[in-house]
Amino acid sequence: MNNFHRLYEEEEAAFVREGNQEVLQNIQGTLHFFRMLGDVADVYLSGMLGVLTASNPPVSDSQSAASNAPDQPPRGPAPDGPQEPPR
Repeated sequence: MNNFHRLYEEEEAAFVREGNQEVLQNIQGTLHFFRMLGDVADVYLSGMLGVLTASNPPVSDSQSAASNAPDQPPRGPAPDGPQEPPR
């Protein structure tokens, strides 16, 4: 066995020992990053939804039906065309 084969085997063994650790650290770093993004989304999205729901309180069905009923006749021209003003 010549020196190049020995060097190749030593480098292969070092890669197996150290390379696995490096890959594991990269995977853990990526998982940490995604976990942090999830935490940020959880905090800010839940806060934003809380603000939106607090600014627009829910309306019950009876209130929404009452708000849809017109109190005054509609303004503007009649649907069948302009009318002559009363004299």
